[in-house]
Amino acid sequence: DTGNAALLAGDLVQDRDTVETLTIQRWEDVDTVLSGEITITADGPVALEVDGTMTLTNLIADGDIRLTSTNGIVDANTGVSDALITGDNLNLSVTSGSVGTAEQKLLVALTNAARISASASASIYLAETQNSLTIGTVLAGGSAVLYSPYSFIDALNSNQNNIVAGTINLHAEVSVGSDTQPF
Repeated sequence: DTGNAALLAGDLVQDRDTVETLTIQRWEDVDTVLSGEITITADGPVALEVDGTMTLTNLIADGDIRLTSTNGIVDANTGVSDALITGDNLNLSVTSGSVGTAEQKLLVALTNAARISASASASIYLAETQNSLTIGTVLAGGSAVLYSPYSFIDALNSNQNNIVAGTINLHAEVSVGSDTQPF
């Protein structure tokens, strides 16, 4: 918007075109080579990198979660509806493979308003089990198939694309975006 407006002390002014502050968060992850399954319980954040396929049986964190894998991130528990990953903001990265599978989506239960970002060279199959799914950026070389028991919310709050994929399938019980914040 342009023009003049009266401001009072303490009013916030939003300028989406100018960066005035930039905070960089540096993560130091645990690097592993994994040939079996992994279970993680942490009283804080989790940062894990696996050379190979990351096969999770359960991951519970009291903080943000960052998972990186060279060949894929999959759920070891087939045919279940309980969340595999529980925590705050979630960042998933797969350099050569998929997040979840068409047969067994990666099930997550993130805290309310926690953000998810994911990238995979192949496809992303992901479902939130308890809350609306707040999407940062999802990049998939193949399909992005996402489920929410409530709504999909734009975490970027901008005109940037939240999801870039060959095929996008969104399944929401309530809504995708809103009148004031389109997705």
